[in-house]
Amino acid sequence: MRAVTAASRATGRSEVPAQTTATGPRPNAESGYLPYRQVSIESPAQDEVLWNIEGQLDVTVSVDPPLQAGHQLQLYLDGEPVAMLDPGSNQTRLSAVFRGAHTLEAEVLDQAGESLRRSEPLRFSVRQTSIQNPVNPLVPPAPR
Repeated sequence: MRAVTAASRATGRSEVPAQTTATGPRPNAESGYLPYRQVSIESPAQDEVLWNIEGQLDVTVSVDPPLQAGHQLQLYLDGEPVAMLDPGSNQTRLSAVFRGAHTLEAEVLDQAGESLRRSEPLRFSVRQTSIQNPVNPLVPPAPR
């Protein structure tokens, strides 16, 4: 279809409108999957200080586009693999996360266990109230 505009009337030529195509990620030619644009850890937050979690850490991961069939999410705590999330899930609870500074990463793996995308390391700290150091910013000091 040719478009007729004021400019085309003046020149005597008709214009051909540009073809529009949807843009966005295209499937990988070798594997057929859409490439992941982003993998990030939503919870806990970067540099968050967690108090008295009793070793239990709830983790939420965001993946864009959503996790595809046959792919899995692997979590790493302090560089060591600690959990493989259930298919279709982006949340889990880690056990044995004790006091101290930690790093957490998430990685998308394909069916063969090859890495497709990894999150940036997230740093967080776990603190535990103790008798030797009863100061907890969540609990006001006792009156004297």
